[in-house]
Amino acid sequence: YHSRDLELVLAAPVSPGQLFFARFLTVCLSSSWMVFIFAFPAIAGFGQAYGAGTWYYTLAALLLIPYFILASSLSTLLTAVCASLIPARRTHGTILAVTVLLLGAFLYMLVVLLPASSAANTEQILYFLSIISATNNLWAPSYWLATPLGEILQSSGRSMSPYIVLLVSSAAAAFSLAYISVRLLHRR
Repeated sequence: YHSRDLELVLAAPVSPGQLFFARFLTVCLSSSWMVFIFAFPAIAGFGQAYGAGTWYYTLAALLLIPYFILASSLSTLLTAVCASLIPARRTHGTILAVTVLLLGAFLYMLVVLLPASSAANTEQILYFLSIISATNNLWAPSYWLATPLGEILQSSGRSMSPYIVLLVSSAAAAFSLAYISVRLLHRR
C-alpha cells in the first residue's frame, strides 16, 4: 500500500475494485499454499483411516476456500488499517516496538502469574499452557472447519450446517470489510 509504483498502478485503466481483487487473490494464494500443502496429508490421512468417500474430500476442498479467504481478509484489513495509521518510513520501527511490547507483556504475565518456587507451580504452568493453547474453541474458524469434516468421518448426529454457515459468512463479512476499508482508507 505504500510501494513506489502505487501511483503507476492506480493510473492504469483498471478499476480500484479489479485492482483489489487481483491483489487479494495474489495475497490469498501466496499465503495459503503452504497451509494447504501441510493440511493435505492430514486431511488425506484422516480420510484414508476412516474410509471416507468423495464427499469428505470435496467438502474439505470447498471449506478450505472460505477458511483461507477469512485469514487473508483479516490480514488485508489489518494491513490497510496499519498502513493508514503508520507512516511508511516508520513501519519497521513501529512493528518492532509493538512486537517487543507484546513479548514483554507475555513474559511479565508468566513471571507474575507463575512464580517459580514449588512443585505445585508445575500444575499452574500446565494449566496456564492449556489455557493459551486451547484450540478447541467454539468461536475459532479452525473449529468451524474441523467439525463438519469430523462429522463426515464419524457421525455423532450433530448438524454440520451451522459451522459451514459460520465459516462462509465470516469469510464473506471479513472480505467485505477488507474491501470497504481498503476503498475508504486508500482513495485515489
